[in-house]
Amino acid sequence: MIRLLVLVDTAFRRGLAVVCATLLVAMLLGVGAQVIMRYVFNQPLVWSEELARYCMIWLAMLAAALAAREGQHIGLGDLIPLPRRTKLVVNAIIILFVAITLWVLVDQGWALTERTGRQLSATLRLKMSWVYAAIPVGAALMVVGLILGWLREVCVPRPQPSALVTQAAG
Repeated sequence: MIRLLVLVDTAFRRGLAVVCATLLVAMLLGVGAQVIMRYVFNQPLVWSEELARYCMIWLAMLAAALAAREGQHIGLGDLIPLPRRTKLVVNAIIILFVAITLWVLVDQGWALTERTGRQLSATLRLKMSWVYAAIPVGAALMVVGLILGWLREVCVPRPQPSALVTQAAG
């Protein structure tokens, strides 16, 4: 069971990282092509800004899910030192409240996505629902990331810092 959790968690993190990197490269290529076309050939591209904007929207939501999995969002959990078991319970309660909030975002984001199904973007002519879908997809992936991070913390024991020092010295 632990091996499956580690496998799913690793696939989640690597998959999101690859998609985020791909979106970043698409943004850079679009903006770079725009700069070259505008200043070298004096023929600006009409679609590059829109492409970069939509890639950034998706990148922000997917990177937020990756950050949620890694526990990199702002938190005050280490302000007061707690025993491991107490810290896991407190984190579970926090994750529950955050997940409820994110689920509202999934629900409302989905409603917004459905309402924009017929609207097309100005230059790329994409359905705007594809752009707005970043909200519910990103929020749902944040919930998954939070749960995976907490399960990994509970199920996969990490070596204590003193054990690491002993292993390194030995």
